[in-house]
Amino acid sequence: MSKTLLIVEDDQFCHDLYEAILESTDYRVIHAYHGNDALAKLETNKPDLIIIDISLVMMTSVTFFLYLRSKQEYLNIPVIIVTNALNRTYESLSKIDPNLVISDKTVRSENLIMTIKTKIENENMALV
Repeated sequence: MSKTLLIVEDDQFCHDLYEAILESTDYRVIHAYHGNDALAKLETNKPDLIIIDISLVMMTSVTFFLYLRSKQEYLNIPVIIVTNALNRTYESLSKIDPNLVISDKTVRSENLIMTIKTKIENENMALV
């Protein structure tokens, strides 16, 4: 069964890039362009993993992440936050979710696919 990814990113170019990277996989991709859009998508779809751009407009990525971790129905969905500023520390977010992945936005496509696969598999094993 195909796994579903929710990509929350405000830049269309990045959405296109994710599509190109993930086209060789069997992942179903849902696109959201800001936090409120992502919340609406969550009402009708429960993704197996969420990728969030750190610099969202309207609702910040941190606010969206904190919302996800405050709701029981979203607690077990793995999250990858992508950023161009890996030199910043995201220690407070990691304390909230020790399994959170902070990834460089320029990560190689093979590494991103492997990270997604690992996070989804680890979450499935945790639920067994």
